[in-house]
Amino acid sequence: MSTRSGVERSSELVPDALPTAEVFCQMRDCRVLFSFGSAMGGLYLAQCLRRLVDGIEGWSAGAAYIDMVNLKERPDTTVREVKDAEGKVLFTQVLNDHWAEFYFMGLLCCHTVAIIFDPTWRESHWTRGEWQLFLKNSLSQYTNHLGEKEAKFHFRLVVVYHTERTDDGDEAEAKLKLQELKVSPEMLQHVRFIPADVASFTSGNRGTETHAELPQAACDAFLGAVLESSAVALQEQGEFTAVHGEEASAEVIQKLYDEDWKALAVRQAQGEEWWAPESQAHDAAFADVQHTGHSGDIHGTLPGTPT
Repeated sequence: MSTRSGVERSSELVPDALPTAEVFCQMRDCRVLFSFGSAMGGLYLAQCLRRLVDGIEGWSAGAAYIDMVNLKERPDTTVREVKDAEGKVLFTQVLNDHWAEFYFMGLLCCHTVAIIFDPTWRESHWTRGEWQLFLKNSLSQYTNHLGEKEAKFHFRLVVVYHTERTDDGDEAEAKLKLQELKVSPEMLQHVRFIPADVASFTSGNRGTETHAELPQAACDAFLGAVLESSAVALQEQGEFTAVHGEEASAEVIQKLYDEDWKALAVRQAQGEEWWAPESQAHDAAFADVQHTGHSGDIHGTLPGTPT
């Protein structure tokens, strides 16, 4: 098997899943989860947006999640420099066998899923898998303590789409693509679209960042969308927490993870593409989904290499 960076791994080397409480502890402060392809500049743009979120007063350092950044200091993460024949560093790999567990838990905890929508994201084999994960989570429901059906998600979508045009043609294309990907009408109502020249966020020689800065209007729009998403999610979560307490709220998230996501995370870490229609696990994974209508890459940070 190979990871997204092309690093060969055998399934017997993939460890067992981490305890749910440990995964939740790592991800409980996640407010913004990024999904992107890195080849055209998505990685650097996501890092730029992450820095904006880091500047929000009162939010923790783990509020914006890019796995290659947030998991870098964990003891079970391997950081490896890749050098050329002359010994110069070409790029740094950040590897963690539990990346899928953290990402899956992040979808249950986050308030915003931020997609860097460019040709790399649309064509990436791995982001298709992330999208299927997102789709399952966004359309699923669970039965609450009153026996009522509730959505399992509390996040909204922010789509930062690539454009070099002066009209709204690329935004219209992004909206159409979301419809094709079966985003629910309810979620589509609240999607925020933000234009950006994603391709300008590319690396220079030897991985040196040489990209332009994001325009202030786009920064303001992104922060506004993120804050709005969190305000709505916190209000919904607060109503439950006010009655049952923070501990009960945490237990709900961990129970949903155990029931729906933990086994799938281990399968994905072992290289099984459970989201693929031909996979035996696909129908079971989507059995509870009513169709009404992934990311920073912990497995490779090679600038300019398609994911």
